[in-house]
Amino acid sequence: MERMNERESSLHLTEARELERTSAPTATTESSSLRLAHAKAMTLKFLEAPSFDEQQAVLPVLAAVQNWDPSEVRAVDKARALYWEPAEKVLADRLSAMAEVDLGVTSATNALAGALGLGNVL
Repeated sequence: MERMNERESSLHLTEARELERTSAPTATTESSSLRLAHAKAMTLKFLEAPSFDEQQAVLPVLAAVQNWDPSEVRAVDKARALYWEPAEKVLADRLSAMAEVDLGVTSATNALAGALGLGNVL
């Protein structure tokens, strides 16, 4: 009878340890949960940013949290430059590039930029 109680105690102890081991959060689980929460927060911050520049500021953090490789970062940067940049920024960049060629259009460029509310770009 005494041997039976020892076996039962040993079995209960083993089951309790196994239950504790499988149900207790591990450092990896906690780290993954924190990383996921941070990624979610950064994604929401990016999507809710009121301006393009504020999105640009959050983008490197988002890339780091989500472990983007360099090709993914370049692809996002390219897509943002082609499709998402505000029109006035694209226009100002293009006007600046044209002015570098200096075809005598500096004053016209500044006049156009001023009319768009950008001030002098050259």
